[in-house]
Amino acid sequence: MVQLPSRSLPAETLNQLAQWQQGIDDLPTFAERKTKAVSEWSARNRMTEPAFVVVREILGAIAPGARGCAYCESSVGDTIDHFLSKTLYTDFTFRWANFVPACGSCQRVKNNTVLIYRADTGQLYRVLENQEPLAGDPVLIHPRQENPLQYLRLRFPSCRFEPRADEGTQEYERAKHTIDFLKLNTRDSLRTARENAFGSFKARLIEYKTKKQAEVPEEELRQLQRSLLGCNWQVVWEEMKSNVLHEPDPLPELVTLFQDAEEALTWHWHEVVV
Repeated sequence: MVQLPSRSLPAETLNQLAQWQQGIDDLPTFAERKTKAVSEWSARNRMTEPAFVVVREILGAIAPGARGCAYCESSVGDTIDHFLSKTLYTDFTFRWANFVPACGSCQRVKNNTVLIYRADTGQLYRVLENQEPLAGDPVLIHPRQENPLQYLRLRFPSCRFEPRADEGTQEYERAKHTIDFLKLNTRDSLRTARENAFGSFKARLIEYKTKKQAEVPEEELRQLQRSLLGCNWQVVWEEMKSNVLHEPDPLPELVTLFQDAEEALTWHWHEVVV
């Protein structure tokens, strides 16, 4: 789970989304707005609807790797997830900032559940299905608004996530909730995929170093760089670099890996986002 690059929509598309949103917001009761949000989303979110053609194109461009899911990075993020459920937060139904490229599995895991810190008490609170949501900030880390890796650390070689902050802090609580809620450690397929990605990134960097030492043309090296940054599981790549740059006791194999290719420590997948 990595932070997605910031991208805006064309004004025409934003205006269209705002118009549909206004049709929901104008209704007097929460029950009416909830019903309208569901029906309007179903009616408008079509593959042939021009506004959603643009929305899908840009979400695909900012998705990690090969159009990966923003939450698990494993499957294709070919559905539009509402970070805040549209059946709870009807005023976010057609808000661009609330759209996240996600896979069907992660959407099912989220299942319209939203946990917040209540604005009035600061306490954890699960937003209820059939009443106007209370004011508060979400506990789940938003991959379009925040950098998840400020909260989460990926441990090698286990490839399991853990909170960066100390237990008892809000940062720890948000990280643990995100890991547990999205089942980032308990879905075995995700952990296996991260382990495989760890091996793949190492192999790709070794290939880069070999060709660099062979003094191949610069364009060939840049192509290898673009290929690496276009792979899924960029969270693994980011944490490989972070381990060398920031950990007091980095893994010796990673220190050796980046030797003679220190420039790779600055590579970031946002560079290949068009």
